[in-house]
Amino acid sequence: MASVGGGNIKVVVRVRPFNARERDRGAKCIVQMKDSQTVLTPPTSADPKSKGVKAALDGAKTFAFDRSYWSFDRGDAHFAGQENLFGDLGMPLLDNAFQGYNNCIFAYGQTGSGKSYSMMGYGEEAGVIPKICQNMYERIEDITKNDKNLTCTVEVSYLEIYNERVRDLLNPATKGNLKVREHPSTGPYVEDLAKLVVRSFQEIENLMDEGNKARTVAATNMNETSSRSHAVFTLTLTQKRHDVETKMDTEKVAKISLVDLAGSERATSTGATGARLKEGAEINRSLSTLGRVIAALADMSSGKAKKNAANLVPYRDSVLTWLLKDSLGGNSLTAMIAAISPADINFEETLSTLRYADSAKRIKNHAVVNEDPNARMIRELKEELAQLRSKLGGGVSVGGAGGAGAPAEEQYAPDTPLEKQMVSITQSDGTVKKVSKAEIAEQLDQSEKLYQDLNQTWEEKLTKTEQIHKEREAALEELGISIEKGFVGMSTPKKMPHLVNLSDDPLLAECLVYNLKPGTTTVGNDEAATNAEIRLNGSKILQDHCTFENVDGTVTVVPKDNAAVMVNGVRIEQPKRLRSGYRVILGDFHIFRFNHPQEARQERAEQGSLLRHSVTVAQLDSPSPRPSGHERSHSSLSRPDSEAELAEETPRSQSPAPITRGGRDSDWSFARREAVSAVLGGDQKISNLTDDELDGLFDDLQKVRAWRKGRPESRMLEHEDDTDSVSSHPQRDKYLSNGTLDNFSLDTAITIPSTPQHGEEDERIKLVREDMQHQLEKQKEEYQAKLKTAEESNMEIEEIREEKARMEQSLAAVREDMERQLQEQKEEFERKINELLQPPTPVKPMTNGTHVETHDQPLEKAAKAFRHWRSRRYVAMAEAILQHASTLKEAQVMSQQMDKHVVFQFTVVDVGHTFASSYDLVLAGITAEDDDILDHSPKPCIGVRLVDFKHSVVHLWSLDKLHHRVRHMRQMFQYFDKPELSQHFRLENPFSEACLPEYTRIGDTDVALAAVFESRVQDFTLDVFSPFTTNTVGVIRLSLEPSSAEAPSSTLKFNVVMHDMVGFPEREGTNVHAQLFMPGISEENGATTTQVINGFDEGPVRFESVHSMSLPVDSPRDSVLRVSIFAKVTSMHLDKLLSWDDMRDAARRPNVKRTNSRLPETEFYNEERHDIFARAQILEIGEEGTYEPVEVIQNSALDEGTYQLHQGLQRRIVVKLTHSSGQALEWRDISHLRIGKILLVDGNGRIPDMSSPLPDVLLKLTSPPQVTDNADGTSNVTLLGQWDSSVHSSLLLDRVTNEKYRVQASLSWDVTCEKLSDKMTFTLKISMQIRPRSYLRPKSVFGQLLNTTRIVHSTIGMFAVGIKPTSAKRAIDLWRMNTQHDYVKGEEMLSGWAPRGISLVRDFINSRKRRQRISEMEAARSVLSSKALTIQNPVKPTVDSTSDILVLDSRQEALLRRTLSLWQTKKDIPEIILVKENLEPPANGAAFAPSYTSLSPNDQDYTSNTNPTLIAEVHYIPKNPSLLKSGSLLTPTPDSTRWARRHVELRQPYLHIHSVPEGDELNAINLRNARIDHQPQLAKLLQRPSANIFAVYAERNTYLFAARTERDKVEWILKIDQSYFGSPTSGSSGRRTPVEE
Repeated sequence: MASVGGGNIKVVVRVRPFNARERDRGAKCIVQMKDSQTVLTPPTSADPKSKGVKAALDGAKTFAFDRSYWSFDRGDAHFAGQENLFGDLGMPLLDNAFQGYNNCIFAYGQTGSGKSYSMMGYGEEAGVIPKICQNMYERIEDITKNDKNLTCTVEVSYLEIYNERVRDLLNPATKGNLKVREHPSTGPYVEDLAKLVVRSFQEIENLMDEGNKARTVAATNMNETSSRSHAVFTLTLTQKRHDVETKMDTEKVAKISLVDLAGSERATSTGATGARLKEGAEINRSLSTLGRVIAALADMSSGKAKKNAANLVPYRDSVLTWLLKDSLGGNSLTAMIAAISPADINFEETLSTLRYADSAKRIKNHAVVNEDPNARMIRELKEELAQLRSKLGGGVSVGGAGGAGAPAEEQYAPDTPLEKQMVSITQSDGTVKKVSKAEIAEQLDQSEKLYQDLNQTWEEKLTKTEQIHKEREAALEELGISIEKGFVGMSTPKKMPHLVNLSDDPLLAECLVYNLKPGTTTVGNDEAATNAEIRLNGSKILQDHCTFENVDGTVTVVPKDNAAVMVNGVRIEQPKRLRSGYRVILGDFHIFRFNHPQEARQERAEQGSLLRHSVTVAQLDSPSPRPSGHERSHSSLSRPDSEAELAEETPRSQSPAPITRGGRDSDWSFARREAVSAVLGGDQKISNLTDDELDGLFDDLQKVRAWRKGRPESRMLEHEDDTDSVSSHPQRDKYLSNGTLDNFSLDTAITIPSTPQHGEEDERIKLVREDMQHQLEKQKEEYQAKLKTAEESNMEIEEIREEKARMEQSLAAVREDMERQLQEQKEEFERKINELLQPPTPVKPMTNGTHVETHDQPLEKAAKAFRHWRSRRYVAMAEAILQHASTLKEAQVMSQQMDKHVVFQFTVVDVGHTFASSYDLVLAGITAEDDDILDHSPKPCIGVRLVDFKHSVVHLWSLDKLHHRVRHMRQMFQYFDKPELSQHFRLENPFSEACLPEYTRIGDTDVALAAVFESRVQDFTLDVFSPFTTNTVGVIRLSLEPSSAEAPSSTLKFNVVMHDMVGFPEREGTNVHAQLFMPGISEENGATTTQVINGFDEGPVRFESVHSMSLPVDSPRDSVLRVSIFAKVTSMHLDKLLSWDDMRDAARRPNVKRTNSRLPETEFYNEERHDIFARAQILEIGEEGTYEPVEVIQNSALDEGTYQLHQGLQRRIVVKLTHSSGQALEWRDISHLRIGKILLVDGNGRIPDMSSPLPDVLLKLTSPPQVTDNADGTSNVTLLGQWDSSVHSSLLLDRVTNEKYRVQASLSWDVTCEKLSDKMTFTLKISMQIRPRSYLRPKSVFGQLLNTTRIVHSTIGMFAVGIKPTSAKRAIDLWRMNTQHDYVKGEEMLSGWAPRGISLVRDFINSRKRRQRISEMEAARSVLSSKALTIQNPVKPTVDSTSDILVLDSRQEALLRRTLSLWQTKKDIPEIILVKENLEPPANGAAFAPSYTSLSPNDQDYTSNTNPTLIAEVHYIPKNPSLLKSGSLLTPTPDSTRWARRHVELRQPYLHIHSVPEGDELNAINLRNARIDHQPQLAKLLQRPSANIFAVYAERNTYLFAARTERDKVEWILKIDQSYFGSPTSGSSGRRTPVEE
């Protein structure tokens, strides 16, 4: 680098090795280097017509530079690598940058001379730019670690100049040409160029990688990967130092510009035509301008320039030189890398580069330290903005133009355009300049942008960087380009089909991935196309070039008219289906490989593993054993006549085999050779052509192809398949019934097995052997070709021959092991088949007639019986229906009166009913997160079915969600007919969801999986039952078949063949699809879905798809496959659901008016009410190491307050609970203090981010809860927990909160009580604002007087706890909970609607019984066979000859009695439980109802524990906004030792007590059922006869207050109880206050 403070530009020269083109032409080295000198020797065979012949005649040229790097031969002792270049240029650059100087490095040279290699590098050989970035962050880490007062930040920008147009490589939002501006203060800059904040070298590396992929490159004759644009990578290093003594911040800003220039080129050498020729002309133009600028600056530095030559430097003639103005001749320390070629064929280009560099070394720069430029720029820009605004608004100039001697400004009419309004501006040198107001407005806009940019905070820059990151990812996703973050290289998709670019350059090969999403992906020209997802540039790329259609995983390329599209070397004009491995050429130079991951994965599973260079026996696949010679079984439990429907069989298409070739560039070369061979044929020996001959031949073919495409013989090749990409596959006739392979599922279209036939295993072994032999021969041919190539290249023949011998021996051993293993597998397979064909061994009876049972059998039976009875929740379901009927009726009344078109009804929710359609999950994001209670409730349970006629959909709610929504409905209904009041409320619609599903579940069916465990094929014809009516909605046909796909040993793979479903017409619903999953085994994420079917009218819904599924081997044998049918239903289907409800439970009026349900006399308890006052504080560690409470800002009396937290400090949370219940509410433990549900809310309480809240985090208690019993009758419980906010992993808690927003969290804890069956959970919402660590709240006397906010140090919450007995869980008490006949206002308008009753449970039981019978029949059908039912050696009973009576032994008699007991009719569960006696009240009244005491110990409902189990309901009580009175009163302290002054507020029904002067609320007294006493005897008792004392006798405690005057006391008593002094008892013992709810 140049010396610090200024000096000449440092120039170095680097020579590269020969490239392939130069070696093929036999080039000679004409460059020699010694120390810093570079000697160029002219070639002996110079062309006499060339321009360099004169220079060649002058002899050798010697040039002296600062450094000369010899990188021609790595074997030389003085070889210079990347480290030498970085040590001489990169390290001084970083030293100067950290001192505050601007730096610049740019590389110049002809195309292909190694500029990009020196600047960027390749692979492990990183160039100057990556090494500078990496070393810079290492220095930053060391500096900031040693100096805590110094912080360093880095910003990055990356642009390219292509055809004199500036493009941002990092921000896709700024499309098109960016404008280059020049400001007097900052110099040239690019308007709207993104400056991204980076915090590590990894982020810079990712940005460089993404920017390099977006650069414009193309192939020329001289360089296959020629950079067609100039790239400028700029790093801005800002060092901010804080002076502790002066408390001032100083900054040093250094700008590092790293420039990679496009190579200069000659059209004759590159062979460029068309667009390449135009690009080359623009490149040479900008480089020529750079040369003229360097020459002018060199003359100025040497003193040869004329006067005023500084104004004649042609910076503006090119965008490149304009942007490099400071780097070339201004405030920068600059270095130049001149990259040259050593070949004699490039003599003219090399000589031009050396002359170029020789001129540049004479340029002198004047660099200065950029210390605190922002402050100076902000001040100057501020003055400039004031002057421009004053002139634009018609005022006087700040610069003095409006002084006494300034000329008066001309007045213009208001409608005069700004371009014609001229004003005078006084410049800094005193001259007056006339400009128009339009120019002033433009300059004002530019200056304001710069001013805003300079005043941006670091947090705002981070936010902008994140926004640009998201926009860039979205834009790349829109274009179909996949780039994985944090990964240098490529990461291809795992499932989606995609195109991968191919290139001869390893740096560019497989760098771009174009995803082919489901649907249509269009390809067009980058400059002309507007709607194309994939935009390409270059010759032969049309505006609308072609489309890729992805339908059910099948990708077809459809070329447009006259579009150049080649597939596997064949020009196509008709749609062509693509298979994995096909080569696609678009236009002339865009070569891609089509990859289909799932297709390739399934083909590998079907064909087995292919042998490679090193193969072991353990890596070879083995065929899975499958019984042979069996017959297909058929199940038709639903419709006997449906067996006549036979599927039409069509042959399936063959699937391709994966193509195996080595290397990236081999794919690229193969594609090009393939394209040439398709036209010239195989006799031309294309493989023997050199690269230059192949390039020329390929270009000629592109030119000839246009006029030959119309000839008939040229079209014969278009319909031929690629023989290298297709292999035979066993055809399967039955799968293609009424469909094609295009309708198959992506996951299993290739893994369809053939039906096992006799002798199939021998055929499979034969095919595997032939395939293995074919692979061995193919590898042998490849090896021989490799050996031939090695011999031609004079390689070591003996070593290769030895390797060949070793490989042949290895392959022979592998083949022997393969044959042996196949033989063993065949024998094992036959043995298993024989075992399966053997009849089962009968169970030997014992002498007592019972069967032998193992030790584990009783435990398994007991567990099975427990699970069975646990799933029978019939009493709980009946209780839920009866207990919540009135609430459901109220919701339906409000829905009808407000015309919401929503019908509510009870329904039974079984396993899997909460799963939404996969299409809703993917497209609409519908999940069960908003109703976790329904998703996690034990199934079956009672839920609420919502029939939404407005959106034509049916969805489910839980009962808890119903009660929650009913509360919101009441609020909306209260102001429904009052629009003047409702406009002030922003109530969400409680009758609907923010994101509704689109599809409705119309039916389910269960398929027994017994055939899967036995690896056999079975067909099914099953009824589909509606989950809402339990009626049949259709009949579905499907098949289960084993799969030959690879699977772990613990998994069973099988295929589900979906045929069709009949009975469901399209007038009830369309877009029908089936969703398959296994309840209890594969949940919602493991489901598979068919495609959407429509257009079937009254006919069958034909799925015709195959789905691959897996089942754990240890799964229960009675496992089932659940097939759920979804559709977009119509109003007809919804009306059928309502008709069924009306038919089953019609609305009827009760004969006797029901009163509220009552509990049995033995369970009669009054509801206890307790008041709990909670006070929360957040403590932060201070400078002295102690924890202090943080400030809480309250904007109003009803505002709960916002905690003002500081970043990065340790915190504690204190919760203090106060109650006066004493022993009536004994607390056993307080635990699980937790905080969670972190959300961002605005000033109005709205949540701008609808993402799922974070889960709760348990806080560690520093000590056990402390309980204190005070002398005033109250009890305090204190909890102290540690809170580490970083555990939440939430950015809301880690960064500073905007002033307009708050961070809301939920603080919860659990309380356990002796008398309660369950814990009480308290939840308190707290609001926070994260401030910087150095934040101090501004304090001002005037501000405190004018500000209405209040500063406290805690937040409070009031809770009401109601304790009552639980509902009875006995069947005999169901009638006590029936609320169906409770009157609800407005139910007269329901017109026949009634909530479902117990019939809903009965229907579910009958449906479950029917399904269970079908499942048992299927299990028996699969397990039992004709031989299994055969009795081995039956024992004939003896006959008594005297009486002709059969004499049975003990075993036969026990078996006969057991059979007779099974035949006897028994009452079903509904007949036992859901009977009239349990559902209706006793005829003689509730007093005659059976109770616990009337039952004997032998009765089923008897229990020895007669004490009721109590439950608690916790309600949060908000403050009353109505303030009746406030003031100061004296109250005794908790220890009753002295009186303390408190601020008291009366907000009925609570009296709030606050501390003075802090203002924190200490307690709240419930005035319900309270009485007041103020007799003088009370004051005498307290030994304060002159005090104005009065007492408040609350329900559970007494509170004393003392007022300042007698008048004040009377006012307080009247406000608490206005009728106190009017009562005759007011003078004696006080009275009670009115009860206020």
